[in-house]
Amino acid sequence: MIAKSLAALSRRWAELLVSVLAGIYLFLGLAARGPLGLSAVLGAGVMGAGLWQAPRSRPIATALLVAGTVPFAVAAWWSVAAPLAGTLALAIGVPHVWGTPIGGGARRSARGRRLTTGPPALVRPSVGADPAGG
Repeated sequence: MIAKSLAALSRRWAELLVSVLAGIYLFLGLAARGPLGLSAVLGAGVMGAGLWQAPRSRPIATALLVAGTVPFAVAAWWSVAAPLAGTLALAIGVPHVWGTPIGGGARRSARGRRLTTGPPALVRPSVGADPAGG
């Protein structure tokens, strides 16, 4: 049971981290008063909607992530937490939405198949590998 949970966490770590950053936005919005707090609370909801929309439409999900993070980060430019949380949410969320690996490696489909390999001229067989693939 724990192994399955850890495997699911390792596949969806970016979504989890952006959700935590949206939660930070929510708590900052609850602490702030007036329009600034409202923009943070709404921004957290819009960030969550962006993550929910990611499998359906990448451009809409990206626009929702940007619309959720930028207004509060700009309005609270004088603080450290709001712009940092917004920047991290965009830096992690946008590559995740577009399927770009953040730490390197090949992109994988939902079934775990490798999507990108590289030009055939640059792919070399490992030492001792059978060129026929057997």
